[in-house]
Amino acid sequence: MVFDAMRASQTLFRNMLLRIMKATPRFFDVTPLGRIISRFSNDVTSVDTTLLENINSAYSLTTRVLCVLVMQIIASYYFGIAIIPMFLIYYIVQKIYITTSREIQRLDSICKSPVMALFSESLGGLSTIRAYLKIPSFQARMEKYVDASTNTFILVNMAANWVGFRLDLIGVMITTLSGLVCVIASGQTSGDGFLISASDAGLALTFALTLPGELNWMLRNLSMMELYMNAVERIDNYATVVPIEEDDGKVEPDPSWPPNGEIKFVNYYGAYDKELESVLQDVTIYDSSWGSVSVFVVELEAENLLSQSLSSDY
Repeated sequence: MVFDAMRASQTLFRNMLLRIMKATPRFFDVTPLGRIISRFSNDVTSVDTTLLENINSAYSLTTRVLCVLVMQIIASYYFGIAIIPMFLIYYIVQKIYITTSREIQRLDSICKSPVMALFSESLGGLSTIRAYLKIPSFQARMEKYVDASTNTFILVNMAANWVGFRLDLIGVMITTLSGLVCVIASGQTSGDGFLISASDAGLALTFALTLPGELNWMLRNLSMMELYMNAVERIDNYATVVPIEEDDGKVEPDPSWPPNGEIKFVNYYGAYDKELESVLQDVTIYDSSWGSVSVFVVELEAENLLSQSLSSDY
């Protein structure tokens, strides 16, 4: 299982990295840098360590719970009938917890992105921030983002405490129910003697005391495993959905190119995205080897787009 998880994590990371390396410039314009950093840091860490630990724990605890239930039913088959409504309550509580915690976990991931984005931007422009005496402003923004991220983290812990209290309460009910079954069954007799012997009653009570804790941790690990699968979903989204540049291959020019040293830009239309309006409209540039040309663009965004177009096309 460990090696399979390592191969899966490496595949997800490789596909996401290759997709991001080929992403369009428009993707980086509309996507916060902190969100991209969060994918390569928090989400990758969750897939590499936390998710694997939860899968191993859930598998181990599920096996132990099944063994305990089998021993309980062997000791007293009445317990198998009484446990059905308890498991129904467990299932309802788990569904409520997972549905709520899944959204809180996504909100926590979103709130971490501005913190990382502002931190990286502050490091990149540290000299400028100090020169313009903007340290208090950036410090206030960082505290605001950290508070928002901390609030979502508190909500995650509150949801975990909510489900933990209810699972412990249901566990107490299971232990009490097992004790009542043993007491009632030991006081009744059949043709061969008592319905349950003292040794079977002791065995049932012993396993009943360990069952609530095992069920509690099993459901917690199953819930956390599903929650941390959000990290896999986010990484897979970046590995498959992010738009990439259309790569038709390289065109090898003739060894004698260029023969005359001329550049022609005829009736060029340019936009930041296919769905947006053209910023550059009907631009024509002709540069011969005997002269130079100057292009005057009034709008700054049009000037930036023209420089990007020239650098990408030539």
